Amino acid sequence: MKRVLLTGMSGTGKSTLIQELGKLGYKSIDLDEPGWSQYSADGDWVWREERVAELLATEDAEILFISGCTESQVKFYPQLDHIILLSAPAEVLVDRLMTRTNNAYGKRPEELADVLR
Repeated sequence: MKRVLLTGMSGTGKSTLIQELGKLGYKSIDLDEPGWSQYSADGDWVWREERVAELLATEDAEILFISGCTESQVKFYPQLDHIILLSAPAEVLVDRLMTRTNNAYGKRPEELADVLR
């Protein structure tokens, strides 16, 4: 099974792309969703590493697309066949973050500053 990570800062289109891949019939998992991620003791949104490791060990599809962005994702790079980094111009990121309704991340000044760094 090929394993592909779609990653990038908040607002680059990871969630939209992973949903579209699912609609096309590909096995696709948004690791930024609850159940796949959780808040750490210091308040960061991090992947549930045991669940992600189990997912990457499966062999039930020709291609597995996963999406998300967390500092610990580097632990999983050896298990991935491809890593695709999504990006967008700063003004596009700001517009997307300020207007989206499904996720509040990026609306607070300190979060927006992190995204634009």
